[in-house]
Amino acid sequence: KQIAQEQKQAQDQIKEELEKVEGRGRLLRSLIGPNYKSLNNLQKQMEQNQLRIQQLEQLKNQLTNQSEIIMVQEMIQALTDQNTALQNQINLEQQSNGVLGWLFKLLTE
Repeated sequence: KQIAQEQKQAQDQIKEELEKVEGRGRLLRSLIGPNYKSLNNLQKQMEQNQLRIQQLEQLKNQLTNQSEIIMVQEMIQALTDQNTALQNQINLEQQSNGVLGWLFKLLTE
């Protein structure tokens, strides 16, 4: 239950960061690059998802009820899929460095 609550909060944060990343216009992105702060936050969310996956794997190994095992496995798969999608989005955004992107990247690290 705690993992589910944490995941709900994470989903809200991920949605907010993705909106910031996608909200940057093409002209602005071509000049200064992507929103590096939001990309860093998305990377942190991916790390948190990985920790949740590990917790769920441990929980799954302790369960005996088949329907609960299936439910936990579905949660693990959803988190794994989300991490893959987030990594793809981050990679795509990082390809558009922008003319001054190196400077803004330096400032956000």
